[in-house]
Amino acid sequence: MSSHTNADGRRSHKGLMVLSGLHFINDLHASFLPTFLPLLIRNLSLTLGEAGTLNALFGGIHLIAQPLAGLWADRSARSLLVFWGPVLTLWGACLIPLAPTLPLAFLIVGIFSLGTAAFHPQGHGLVGAVVPGNELGGALAIFAAAGTLGAALSPLYAVALWDTPGHLGLVGVSAGALLIPLLCRGIFPRRTPGAGSQLPPFKQFLHVGRLVAPILALTIARDATSQGIRVFLPLWVTLRGGTLAQGGTLLFAYTLGGMAGGMVAGRLSDRLGTRPFLTGSFALAPALLLGGLVTQGGISWLLLVLGGAVLSSSSPVTTALAQKTTPESRSTASSLAMGVSWGLANWVTSPLGLLADAWGLNQALICIALTPWAFLALNPLVSRVSRGAPR
Repeated sequence: MSSHTNADGRRSHKGLMVLSGLHFINDLHASFLPTFLPLLIRNLSLTLGEAGTLNALFGGIHLIAQPLAGLWADRSARSLLVFWGPVLTLWGACLIPLAPTLPLAFLIVGIFSLGTAAFHPQGHGLVGAVVPGNELGGALAIFAAAGTLGAALSPLYAVALWDTPGHLGLVGVSAGALLIPLLCRGIFPRRTPGAGSQLPPFKQFLHVGRLVAPILALTIARDATSQGIRVFLPLWVTLRGGTLAQGGTLLFAYTLGGMAGGMVAGRLSDRLGTRPFLTGSFALAPALLLGGLVTQGGISWLLLVLGGAVLSSSSPVTTALAQKTTPESRSTASSLAMGVSWGLANWVTSPLGLLADAWGLNQALICIALTPWAFLALNPLVSRVSRGAPR
C-alpha cells in the first residue's frame, strides 16, 4: 500500500509540475500586449482611446470566454484546453507586434485572449483533480506562482524576441508552440465528467454561480484593488518625480511580492484553515497599501510591495474554496472565482482613471486601497464566504 501511495504522489506532483509549466509559458506570452502597445501606437498611429480598447477587448473576452471554457471543461473527459489554449496564446502574442492595421490588431488580440481564457479554467480545475484535497491550497499557490512569474518576466522576454535579427525569435516561438500538445500528449488521462455535467449546461452554470457568488464578491473586491494599483503604479512613481525605469522596477517588485504572498498563504491555509486568510489579509493589506501611498522613499516602496503580497495571499485560498464548494464543477468554479473577477477588475481601471483626473492619482489610489475594508465591513457576506471552511 505504501508503494501505491508513493506512486500516486509522484503522479500528482508530475501533473502539478506540468500544469505549472504550462501556466508559466501561457502567462509569459499572454502579457505581451502592454509591452508592445507603445509600438502599436507608433506604427498604427493609434489614439490612447484606441489603444485602451485593445486592453478592454482582452478583459472582455476573459469575462465571457472563461466561464464558457470552464463549463466545457467540466463536461468533457478530455484535457484539450490546457494544451491548445497556450498554442493560441503563443501564436497571437507573437503576431501582435507585427499587426499592420488596427482591425488585424483586434483580431490578433482576440486570438491570444481566447487562448489564455481557454487555458485557465481547465488548468485550475486539473490542479484540483491531480492533488489530494488536503494539499489543494498549496498546489494552487504553486500553479498561480508559475503564472505570476511568467507575467513578471514577460516584458524582458518580449523585447528580447523582438530584438532578434528579422524578428525570427517570434517566428521560432510560433512554430515551437505546436510542440506543447505533442509533448504533453497522454499525461492527463481521460476523466469521468463530474456529477454537475448531468444537468443541462445553463442549469449547471446557474447552480455553480449561486454557490460561488459570495466568493466571487470577495475576489472582485480583491482584484479590483490589486489591478487598480498595479496598472497605475508606474505612473504614480513618475508623478512623484521618479523615472520610468523606477516605475517598472516597483511594478516588478509588486508583482513578485504577490507571487510570494500566494505561495506562503497557500501552504499555511492547508494547515491553519481558510477563515484567518479571508479576514486577516483583507484587514492588513489596506493598512500597508495606505502606508505606502502616504509615505516617501524606500519605506513607501516596501509597504506597497508588502501590501500587494498580503492582498494576493488570499488568491489560492479563494480558488481552493470555490473548488471545494463545487468539486464536481471545478473548472467552472475556478473560471468564476478567477476569470470573471479578473475581467471585471480590469474594467475598474477606467472609472478609477476618471477619479484620478478629478481628484488626483494618489487620492484615487487611496480610495481603491480602501475597498477590502469596505468589503470586510459586510460581515454577513464574509460569513457566507467562510461558511463551511476550516477554521
